[in-house]
Amino acid sequence: MINWKSPRWCRLGVPLGVLLAISGCTISTPYKTLADPPDPASPVVVAITRASLDPQRRAAFDRYTASLIDTLPAQPGLLGYSVRRDLFGNNAWTMTVWSSDAARRAFVYSQMHQDAITETYGTLLNARFIRYPAMPDELPPRWADVLKRLDVDGRDY
Repeated sequence: MINWKSPRWCRLGVPLGVLLAISGCTISTPYKTLADPPDPASPVVVAITRASLDPQRRAAFDRYTASLIDTLPAQPGLLGYSVRRDLFGNNAWTMTVWSSDAARRAFVYSQMHQDAITETYGTLLNARFIRYPAMPDELPPRWADVLKRLDVDGRDY
């Protein structure tokens, strides 16, 4: 007999083990290369961000993120990017590769990015960030590698 007060996934016959297994699933966009590094012998800057989101306010974050992603190809100094998110959770990640830290800072402090931060501030439960130099022959970064680096050396903010 079905208990109609039980969660929807129970009523649909989804085993708890299946839900637990897929709850950690993520999806990433393919790394999109926008430009070649200006000097193959000089390092570039890789920036990784993880945002843990309030599930009740996630829609605002997703809207602003989509708007920012649409503008990425036009950002001076951006060499490539990928985004990642939990399929059934509340985490989102960005990975951007910049020709220089000055180019990265110009984007971070741009009016559009600052507006997105202001408008989505209440959606974040916490965030973690790291940036580090990489050689052009190490591109594109692999998610598995950058996530380890983020966990070990990243800063919370």
